[in-house]
Amino acid sequence: GKNDSAVIMMGMPRGVNQIEALNRAENATRHTTLCSMTVTGQPAIMNAVQERTFMEFMRVVPLMFLLIALVLFFFHRTLKLVVIALLPMFYAILVSFGFLGMIKEYVVISPQIILIAPLLVAFGIGDALYISNRFAEEKIEDTRERTISSIKFIQKAIFLTSITTALGFASLMIGTLKPLFTLGFALAVGIIGCWVLSITLVPCLILILKYKKRYELKSWKGFGKVPINNRKKILAVALIFLIISLGVCLPNIRTSADYYVMAPQDEPSVIKMQEYSQRFEAGQAGMMLVRADVTSYNTLCTIEYIEEMISRTAPHTKTLSVVGVMKMMKVNTTVATEMLLGTIEEYNITLPDFIPDINITNVVIQYVKEQVMVESYWDLVVKAGAIPIIGGPELQSALIEEFYNRLSVEMRSIFINRDRTKTIVLVDMPVMPMDETRATLTKVDKVIDNYGTIPGGSTTHLTGMAAILVAVNDLTIENQFVTMLAALVMCFAVLALLLRPIKFAAVTIIPVCFAVMYEPLAFVGANVELSLITMMIASIVIGVGIDYSIHLTHGVMQRGLRLSSVSKTVESSGISFLEATTTEVAALSAALIIPIDSIRGFIIMIMIMLIVSMLAALIVLPAIYAIWIKEKRGVVVE
Repeated sequence: GKNDSAVIMMGMPRGVNQIEALNRAENATRHTTLCSMTVTGQPAIMNAVQERTFMEFMRVVPLMFLLIALVLFFFHRTLKLVVIALLPMFYAILVSFGFLGMIKEYVVISPQIILIAPLLVAFGIGDALYISNRFAEEKIEDTRERTISSIKFIQKAIFLTSITTALGFASLMIGTLKPLFTLGFALAVGIIGCWVLSITLVPCLILILKYKKRYELKSWKGFGKVPINNRKKILAVALIFLIISLGVCLPNIRTSADYYVMAPQDEPSVIKMQEYSQRFEAGQAGMMLVRADVTSYNTLCTIEYIEEMISRTAPHTKTLSVVGVMKMMKVNTTVATEMLLGTIEEYNITLPDFIPDINITNVVIQYVKEQVMVESYWDLVVKAGAIPIIGGPELQSALIEEFYNRLSVEMRSIFINRDRTKTIVLVDMPVMPMDETRATLTKVDKVIDNYGTIPGGSTTHLTGMAAILVAVNDLTIENQFVTMLAALVMCFAVLALLLRPIKFAAVTIIPVCFAVMYEPLAFVGANVELSLITMMIASIVIGVGIDYSIHLTHGVMQRGLRLSSVSKTVESSGISFLEATTTEVAALSAALIIPIDSIRGFIIMIMIMLIVSMLAALIVLPAIYAIWIKEKRGVVVE
């Protein structure tokens, strides 16, 4: 209840250097002694997020490399593999960020670019691991020939996986959200860079460092028969989870496009914005544009009624227009009389010829003194229409024009344009969950539709922060399906071209479809919202998850379509899958230290979906191959 807080609102015209304006505002508030002042708002928050991005990047990358080194050493018991696997990734990260620096003038650099490093390392390191593990499996004594044989065996598979992964990331460029375009473009370029560097550097490093794997998972032997012998049970369980995911979990996915959630919650500008939202019930500023003669009393009267109905219909909203500014200007009887007489004289408002000479001054003084209760300038405008003989629309318009002329240039430029044909009504509401924001926005737009009719003019629906967030939220869902479908189509097209017969391509993509359709179950189970960041998951899962299926299919095709080939491929590829997935999860887990809830949710979802994709390729795909072989050749499963 105390008057202990105040807000200074600052508007910036289009094309202004926001960074320079924010720096000037911060310098002005830094040396205040009687009070504490913090610059906040969307530009300040986004600027803070961009500055914080580099700091978080410097924290994440060293931890990420450390975790990867520990995992690789655990599986291989040699530090040589750490160098072999990480050196190409390090170069790929430098290439990706260097390329972004070259084209920064043409793309939107958003906080999401912090994800490039962990995603590139996580999803690019697999090539080095597959080459190294294949080298360890080869029985050729000569190291040089052994390396050549390893590359020949696996080069087609890692080429396919790199192309499909890059296509998965490139699908993010199809939507209308520019930050995702930048991220998808950088990751697609980075993945191709990882492939080029891995295929060229890893064989050289293996020979130079004389790499030899010193540890092997003995317990993995025999696992290849499990999906073959339990193929029908596996498919039945997979279908049950699929029904639960699509039927129960899909309708319950929560969506959010709140940009505050994408900012570090310990940033001063974010903290103050939340405090401002709570104390002033504001924070999502919007506006309604009115096109009409804004010197007309009827126009302003309609605006006043719209504001009144918005306040009744959506209690949490606050409105401000030129009418509100007029109401803030207090006027007593003496001032009202002086303003009326001064306006009549200045605008040369005269009586019609058929009316006899009357002392207008006496009429005005008597009317104001005896008939009018004037408390604000708006009251004066309203009452001016009823003054005997001289009152009416002409006097009201003159008073309104006089008011505009008395406003400061800054205030006048906020509310009205120069030729008095447009004005805006500011509508602010607190930061709320997306469902409440959408409901409030719908109520406001309904009021505008019902009561915003102005003869010879027009009113627009609410625009601004709340409207943009709701629109982006809807685009998030739409882009999720568009990018997912694009990734599936592009990946299948590549598989169909390079895997013959085409039935292999169709079978290879089935586990990925299963993994994508399990995504709603993961969202609900992990209590993660579908946001501007997590909407990328489906495309990433398709591009990355198909790697497992490609390697398994490639192994089966190399060994021949037999049950023994499927079993052997599961056992040999399974080790690489386990190593790659564990390494990827370790790399991604480094990003969990970032104090941004949406990024943490994204990382958790990616880790879950990677594990699901690996299991789908290791269990579901071999079961499908077993059924195919049995039906095609009548083979009895041993």
